[in-house]
Amino acid sequence: TTGYGVKNGASGRINYYDGIITASTHPMPEIPAVPTKAEYLYEPKIHTDGDGYQYMILEWMREQPGN
Repeated sequence: TTGYGVKNGASGRINYYDGIITASTHPMPEIPAVPTKAEYLYEPKIHTDGDGYQYMILEWMREQPGN
């Protein structure tokens, strides 16, 4: 009934460059709760869908011109 998208142990590393990590409870359960490395100018963000499932996506963090 519950689960983790990625199990990152104390000495593990997660390099996240593309895609969606989904899980019924937490996309990334261990501390730190974000990937070790992500694509430049992107930041992993955890969201919850309409069914209550959590997912993690990479969001572009650079400001758009005119914003």
